Amino acid sequence: MRVIVNFPKETEAINELETRVAEFHATLVLEKIKQLNINDEDKEKVLKMVLDELYQKATIQ
Repeated sequence: MRVIVNFPKETEAINELETRVAEFHATLVLEKIKQLNINDEDKEKVLKMVLDELYQKATIQ
């Protein structure tokens, strides 16, 4: 498979691309959590663990 990406050159366009990619990834994670065969309380716990992990990684860098 070949994928061609026209990467933006302007800072504003790069920021928009990063935002859209982050939103896409967040949507994928939320959908995967929704599909888990566990109760809603446990789904909330999983989401909190994911958010905590992301927060730790974001604050380390």
